[in-house]
Amino acid sequence: MISNLSDALSLIKNHKLKDSIHVLDNIINDDKQNFDAFHLRGICFLRLSEYDNAKKDFNKAIFIKPNFPEAYNNLGLLNFNIGENEMAIENFIKAIKLNNHFLCQHHLKSIL
Repeated sequence: MISNLSDALSLIKNHKLKDSIHVLDNIINDDKQNFDAFHLRGICFLRLSEYDNAKKDFNKAIFIKPNFPEAYNNLGLLNFNIGENEMAIENFIKAIKLNNHFLCQHHLKSIL
């Protein structure tokens, strides 16, 4: 049975998002503090346009690991996709503050 993050990543790379979600569900059931699993599942939901689920997972990843710039960046992308531009900017700025080399600056320029 597939049950680790590298297998989930492989499924994501092969565009098998629903299969990856199933793997990530199992990982999360075993470890409710696995911020990477929540983040990856959020990416899957984002790509499937399941924005409510994606938002919950990105927020859970941030709750578990507040200094996680990738989660803020992806939450910003989600915000941008659903027209929440001010929230998108806030999340992109948080990502940049956590890692000033983070490449979400181009997202800010597309909103401004």
